[in-house]
Amino acid sequence: MTSAKLASADIELPRRIRRSLAVVAVVGYPAAVFCWTIAQTWLGLAPPVGGIAGLALILGSLFAMWRIYAFRSHLAQAPDAQLDERQVQIRDRAYLDSYRIFVGVTLVALVLLGLVPGMVDKPLTLTFDVVNWFVMGAVLISLVLPSAVVAWREPDLAD
Repeated sequence: MTSAKLASADIELPRRIRRSLAVVAVVGYPAAVFCWTIAQTWLGLAPPVGGIAGLALILGSLFAMWRIYAFRSHLAQAPDAQLDERQVQIRDRAYLDSYRIFVGVTLVALVLLGLVPGMVDKPLTLTFDVVNWFVMGAVLISLVLPSAVVAWREPDLAD
């Protein structure tokens, strides 16, 4: 399938909007988890404030994930048979860069998880409820990250 066929199956969004959606898709869920858990327990925000902000971030993140995933008709998830050689290279590069980003962010998060509680002098209690949010976030981000990388990099069709 050529890039013209892939692009014609979906509405083309300008690059600046795609980049904004990519950021919201990747950062929205962790920000919601921050609002729901860390902001309420460590910063003492009232639950409705964190809950409303978290819900808005979750909904925005889900919308952005849906739009990014649909960009160029699922280019980042398409099998080799549906893509030409250039598109296969774009997809493969997106997966390599997504892996690098994911591992880097995960390592930074683990280091912060080990350092921050001691720096703020508050113990961090990890229960299944807390860890479950982070595992769900890791799964969601790992699924949308290749599409976000493709949406971030690809030029507009007019270019």
